Amino acid sequence: MKPLKLVLIALVLVLSGFKTPGTFTYTKITHHADSKKLVVEIAFYNQHLDELMSRLTGTETVFDMDIRSQRLEFWKYLKENFHMKVNGKPVNFALKGSYPFGDQEVILLHVKNIDKVKSLEVENRILIDFYPQQQNFIEVSAGAEQFSDVTSADKPEVKFYFARGMSFAQ
Repeated sequence: MKPLKLVLIALVLVLSGFKTPGTFTYTKITHHADSKKLVVEIAFYNQHLDELMSRLTGTETVFDMDIRSQRLEFWKYLKENFHMKVNGKPVNFALKGSYPFGDQEVILLHVKNIDKVKSLEVENRILIDFYPQQQNFIEVSAGAEQFSDVTSADKPEVKFYFARGMSFAQ
């Protein structure tokens, strides 16, 4: 990816913190070679997460439901709208938790038993069904290289290829 594109994506992310939430998510994918797993972090604005849960559950606020029901609804939505293939094979991920980050919530996913990555395909349709202008930024680090791309309604899938089957940076 060209450095200018990376700078523009970073600028959008930084400037969005000073305005009302834009319609995007940010996904970071990292491989931990020692544990042979991919860690996927997806950042949602709290406002969008609240709106999503309200639309999925038909409740005014997420506090109208118990936590277990909220998680089940969110998990179903995530599994329908976020998919990954590693080396051409679909992988299953586990929801491991979340943590707050400013006015965002970061969702943690893990994919186990990943030794090396020759290719990574990500289909990210999160929030596209609710916001026609939705963009989902995806960043992948491999060794000293960084790759990034964007999914949207007209381009829901991105692919990254690694010529030597590199392990991602730790």
